[in-house]
Amino acid sequence: MRALTILLAALAFTFTAAPWTEAQAKSDSDKKDEKKKDDKKSDKDKEKEKKEKEKAAKEKAEKDKAEKEKKEKEKAAKEKDKLCSPQCTDTCDCSGKPIAPARCSPTCTATCDCAGKPIAPAKCSPQCTATCDCSGNPIAPPKCSPTCTPSCDCSGNPIKCSPTCTATCDCAGKPIAPPKCSPTCTATCDCSGNTIKCTPTCTPTCDCSGNPIDTKKVFDDAEAKKKAEEEAKKKAEEAKKAAEEAKKKAEEEAKKKAEDAKKAAAEQKAAEAKAVGPIEALRKDRPDRRKQSADRLRRRWGATLAQDKAVAEMKLHARRVALLQRIRATAETKKDKKTVETCDELLTKEDERNSAVMNSLREGALPAGTP
Repeated sequence: MRALTILLAALAFTFTAAPWTEAQAKSDSDKKDEKKKDDKKSDKDKEKEKKEKEKAAKEKAEKDKAEKEKKEKEKAAKEKDKLCSPQCTDTCDCSGKPIAPARCSPTCTATCDCAGKPIAPAKCSPQCTATCDCSGNPIAPPKCSPTCTPSCDCSGNPIKCSPTCTATCDCAGKPIAPPKCSPTCTATCDCSGNTIKCTPTCTPTCDCSGNPIDTKKVFDDAEAKKKAEEEAKKKAEEAKKAAEEAKKKAEEEAKKKAEDAKKAAAEQKAAEAKAVGPIEALRKDRPDRRKQSADRLRRRWGATLAQDKAVAEMKLHARRVALLQRIRATAETKKDKKTVETCDELLTKEDERNSAVMNSLREGALPAGTP
């Protein structure tokens, strides 16, 4: 019985599992096909990826090569720039490499510093001259010849003359050659044009340098000097005389002006005194007083009255005087001594002011401020 049960269970399991087994087998086959396809696709992708990597590596190698070449070129250019020029000299060898300067000795001197480096000599100035080239290097003066002479020492160096800036020695200390004399081959001039020195020296006919003295020229110079002194003296006397005459004339004119002014002031005062009185009497003799006043002003100021400023000044003066005189007359009638004294002071000040203004107009210089 037990064996039968087991057999039935086995048969049931077999029939039930058959469809699943077929499906499983089919699924496994499909997976294998898909895997094969995926493997083929993966191989292509790998090959493509490999080619891309090779291409990228090649491009990178080319780029690195180009950068390396560029750096090498820049390095070569820098090394080329470092090359000195001109080559094959004391400071630059034939390969273009600088030659280190030799150390100088002794050190710590005017031409060699304390590190043993030569000190370049100072540049001269001004440049492009006879003693200094256009680079600022001093030009050695040419040697003189013949040597061992008064003007040239035994080393060929010119001997400076002294004192400088004279007829025989220029300001640079170079001797000035004496001018050639003429005519030649005479008692005072040799056939080379050189002056023949006279002897004995320091005499009326020969100076202390041995040059003959032209007595005629000396006499003429003395006469000319004497004549010039006489003319200068004569001119000084004439100028002194003219100054004295001008001074005398100015004093006379000033004196005359002062007298005229004094006389005019007196006349003015008399007229003013006469003008003080009763109003009826003043009105009667007004034309006569006006005429007398006009004549007096013409005598005193003359052509100055033709100026507009002078006319305006005289009108202002006449008005002020008239007002002050009227006030004075009224005060005198009322026996007001203080007002009379004040009016007299104001009249005096007004006369002084008017005289100052008119004198300035006559002289052509009006004061800066006139009341």
